[in-house]
Amino acid sequence: MPASLDSFIGIVIGAILQYIFTRRLSTIRHHHDLRTKAYIDYLKAVCEQSNVDMQNSDSLEVDLRIKVADAKCRICLYGSRAAIQPFAVFEKAGANITRNPALFADMVAIMRNVSTREKAASKDIELMLVGKIYA
Repeated sequence: MPASLDSFIGIVIGAILQYIFTRRLSTIRHHHDLRTKAYIDYLKAVCEQSNVDMQNSDSLEVDLRIKVADAKCRICLYGSRAAIQPFAVFEKAGANITRNPALFADMVAIMRNVSTREKAASKDIELMLVGKIYA
């Protein structure tokens, strides 16, 4: 077999492999971005909802419920297995930050730990999100 044919076959195989790996990496990155956006949208809506609860504003509450429902659906589609369980526990407890700050912090810690390589303690996240809780 001529050397030029071997080179050509090597280039074709390399291009095919590069395409396959690039496509796979792009799909993984896109899924990660969708998951992260769903987590952020849910956390943002829950935080806004806790502020609306304090203000007793019915018109804003309806909009926020729609945002929360949308984010919940996306978390169920794109969320990691590790994040779904604490998410369900928080929802079952009423999905209220002020009444369940520890559950909220646990959920955020797991969502964060799934999205990044750096681990964070739930207690530290709870302190950052809801401040110091006095019993």
